[in-house]
Amino acid sequence: MTVVVHPCGAYGGFAAVRLPLFRASAERTPLGTASETAPDGAMKDRSKKMQYTVSLKLNHVFQRLYRKGARSVLPCLALYSRPNGRKENRLGLTTGAKLGHAVVRNKLRRRLRAIYRMHELELKPGFDIVVVCRAAAVGASYQRLEREFLKLARRNGLLREDNGKKDRP
Repeated sequence: MTVVVHPCGAYGGFAAVRLPLFRASAERTPLGTASETAPDGAMKDRSKKMQYTVSLKLNHVFQRLYRKGARSVLPCLALYSRPNGRKENRLGLTTGAKLGHAVVRNKLRRRLRAIYRMHELELKPGFDIVVVCRAAAVGASYQRLEREFLKLARRNGLLREDNGKKDRP
């Protein structure tokens, strides 16, 4: 361990921080080497991204979806959707400050993103989708959030008839 002293402006004094010493390549290995393999020797898949979806970020797009989109509501989630005329879906996740601190809101967003990613192939392409977390979502399990998301997607007509068995273009 190495001790580094740096100024701590909040208290007008100094604070000592212990930093671990890194040895050569034994502890720090590049991605894809021994530290990135599973016990059976298979490589971990770090490409768990949404393949056919982009993020909604602009406020006016959210507002248009709230005004003109199809709406479905359950105790944990509300889902707004509207055709966007594109080949891919656009996803927006909303967690209001009333739900709790940033840690709680980020946990909900991560869960919803994972749920969406797992069921992405089951959804029809060409929609703007906004998922709004409600107060009951804070204490809800992952399974309940997943069940409600799928139920809302079905109500809004977002699920494919072939259940996503076909490959996307």
